[in-house]
Amino acid sequence: MLADLRDELSHLYPSGDGEPLHYFRLREACCGDCGHRALVHRNLWLVRDRGLSGAVVREEGGVAFCPLCRELHRIDSDRKVLECCGRRHRLDAGTYSRARFECPQCRSPASNEELRVGLLPSRLIAVEETVDSGYRTLRKPAKADLQAVELMESSSDENQALEVALGAVDSGRPASYGYQTVADLFHPRQKKVLSAAFAWIDERDSTSSVKDALRLAVSNALGSNNVLCGYATDYGRLSSLFSGVRAYSVPVLSVELNPLHRSAGRGTLAATLRRVARSGDPTVTRHTISPVDGRPVRHTFQAHGDGRRAIRCSSADRPLPQDLGSYDLVLTDPPYFDFIPYSDLSLIYRAWQTPESEAERLGGTPIFPVGDDPAAEFASRLSRAFRNVGEALKPEAPMIFTFHSPHREAWDAVEVALKGADFRVHSAFPVWADGRGGSHGHAGNCEWDLVFVCRQGVDVADPVEVTAEEWASNLEDQSVEPVDLRNIALGLGMASRLGS
Repeated sequence: MLADLRDELSHLYPSGDGEPLHYFRLREACCGDCGHRALVHRNLWLVRDRGLSGAVVREEGGVAFCPLCRELHRIDSDRKVLECCGRRHRLDAGTYSRARFECPQCRSPASNEELRVGLLPSRLIAVEETVDSGYRTLRKPAKADLQAVELMESSSDENQALEVALGAVDSGRPASYGYQTVADLFHPRQKKVLSAAFAWIDERDSTSSVKDALRLAVSNALGSNNVLCGYATDYGRLSSLFSGVRAYSVPVLSVELNPLHRSAGRGTLAATLRRVARSGDPTVTRHTISPVDGRPVRHTFQAHGDGRRAIRCSSADRPLPQDLGSYDLVLTDPPYFDFIPYSDLSLIYRAWQTPESEAERLGGTPIFPVGDDPAAEFASRLSRAFRNVGEALKPEAPMIFTFHSPHREAWDAVEVALKGADFRVHSAFPVWADGRGGSHGHAGNCEWDLVFVCRQGVDVADPVEVTAEEWASNLEDQSVEPVDLRNIALGLGMASRLGS
């Protein structure tokens, strides 16, 4: 597949001295008050080597651009000022801060929504290349780079399946930026390459399992090949969609990946294919830090038996298709009552699965509160999922799931669902899951999940009672916010009533 795609489409990514990996883009805004045009940017750095662990090592300290002429400058990473066009520019200053653009001419501000930032013209600022032996390097876009972009932008869109309206998706966030359909979330050549990859799979005379594995790999590449990908400047890595914020968030510095790159990059087709291939390896490697000397420790585990234990990934909202009563363990993660809109976020993936029946087969129907009595509807559908799990498990085999909510009606719904499927709670473990970062750090968000171990129809011989306050008193250095004390109290209370 990779060989065919590269033969057909590698001309879309013309090479300079090496193989292109990343294309750096900035949007250009026009001030509504004075008409001045300027690049939208937080600062002038494109890449910077600060010696951080795991970061890309570079020959130069960093590369910055002039906001007036867009010339690239290779400078030391500790520099504070860039001199170009007869002016001194602060490297840490820009035209964009706190989700607002400020005109450098008249200081008039404008929000992302006011700018319709998704509709602003995108300017190619730099191209990052890799060479066979040496460091990555940034160069100014060549004529061939600009022609390749212009060629694709002038061509017609071949994938009509992506004309799925975004509308109120993710509380209307994409539409507020000017994105109308899923197709708007991809650069033209990204659509060209990804459409060709899915078409290649459809045309193969292969087994359904092979095709599913290939579709999984290409689908996984969607998150790293769209217009909403940013860049970790100090690490030299692309930031894929949803990697930092579970929302359709627009990065200031947008980076387009070359999905056909042969060796480097996160989210290339080669990388996602390797990831799927590794999933069949019975050997699992994990790394931890030694508590004795702080050095990294490598752990290697071998799967049980011949390394071919069956693992099935399926929606619990519908009966498992085969082998009922034979599962040793089910792990599931129900949606939260005050849910993160995963059905909205997954639209960017589901739109590529055609026909719609394929998307349904792979993804299932989202569960979330709806109707006149949302708690009852949530409990009913969750109970159906738990009953499906119960039918799949061996007698006395565990179901493990995680949940959190500060709302009593949410926990009441989970309790009703477990009772409806005849599950008892044998253990409950509070686990710190979400830190105060990104858009999830505001007051009122739960940081702790509760993990429950349940068995169907098996009573608990020696139930353990513990309050949230008693549990919290055992933590040494970590404080628990009032919202999580309520969350944990409600969860432990439910566990106690159901046998723990």
